[in-house]
Amino acid sequence: MGDEVDIYRLQNFKNNAFFKDYSEALKLAKMILKRFAYNLKNTNTKNLTPPFYINMSLLFEQYVYALLLDENEVKYQFKKTDFLVNDMIIDTKYKPQYKDKNEDEDIAQLARYGRNKAIRQEINLDEQIAKCLIIYPNKNGQDLTDNLWNDAAEITQFKEFKKIGIKLPTN
Repeated sequence: MGDEVDIYRLQNFKNNAFFKDYSEALKLAKMILKRFAYNLKNTNTKNLTPPFYINMSLLFEQYVYALLLDENEVKYQFKKTDFLVNDMIIDTKYKPQYKDKNEDEDIAQLARYGRNKAIRQEINLDEQIAKCLIIYPNKNGQDLTDNLWNDAAEITQFKEFKKIGIKLPTN
């Protein structure tokens, strides 16, 4: 016996009804052995598997939503947009690089939203160009204010496009 493991026997092992208390421990042991290809000598700490996954983009979007609700009437997830606030189409991007550069794909996405008839009708736009705002995280950013459009930085290549970096909570 010793330290050797018969992989076939382990994979096809059935728990005895008399030892129900061991079923969870045996299940976890199988998972651990499977993770290391049934060879515990393969255990290195360089490739750690995170215990869970957090969708940071969605978390950031929810954080911004909570901030926007404090000051505005917000329409959330209308026709796939993140937010409609007053006469603005707002999209959140969990991409810190927005401070230094712009992503053309994200700008194109917002431009498409600005041409959508249902969205334009929802924010009462006739012929004028829709205001599009990208909100991104920035450790040196600012707090969201009710004067959001005026506080944002202009994206100079496009008309009525702005971006604003906001601080994330640190506590």
